[in-house]
Amino acid sequence: MKRFKQHIREKDLTAISSWKRKLKNVKGLTKDQLQMLSQMPTPVLTAVINQVGMIVAQKEAASPEEKAQQALKHAREKEALKRKHSQEKERLNAQEASLVMSDGDILDSIWKEVKPKLEKELKRGNVETSNMIARLAKFKITKAGQSRGRSFRYDLKRWYHLKNIEKKCQMANGKL
Repeated sequence: MKRFKQHIREKDLTAISSWKRKLKNVKGLTKDQLQMLSQMPTPVLTAVINQVGMIVAQKEAASPEEKAQQALKHAREKEALKRKHSQEKERLNAQEASLVMSDGDILDSIWKEVKPKLEKELKRGNVETSNMIARLAKFKITKAGQSRGRSFRYDLKRWYHLKNIEKKCQMANGKL
């Protein structure tokens, strides 16, 4: 069984060898520089790496010309965004404005807005809204027993007619 100190030493050696391997991947370091870095104690080396990282992460101070160009670019982007927003707002207002058209065209414009909403509801499995509209045409819609993305529409006129015939037959049989 290994002693505790041997185990800790081996762990330290593996940690040192792992960062040595990582240092070999750094471009631009010569063998002499790698050897010098590998002789440094681990805490000193980590402090050096952290300091170099902070230096690299810092932005260089921009010249006044660069700052002016960045400010101009930012102002242009902001203006373009405002313009785009106002165009979108005008487009929305134009769509929602009062409208005078023939009856059929009015219904078409309404259907153009309603159809995507009904499709979205049906995809979610909610058939209530669609059924309210389908009842106007004496239809009913169900998702039961249908594959994904499919709906079943049946004719309420026939269904009611068949129910009435059944009731009449039952009444006739009851009277006899």
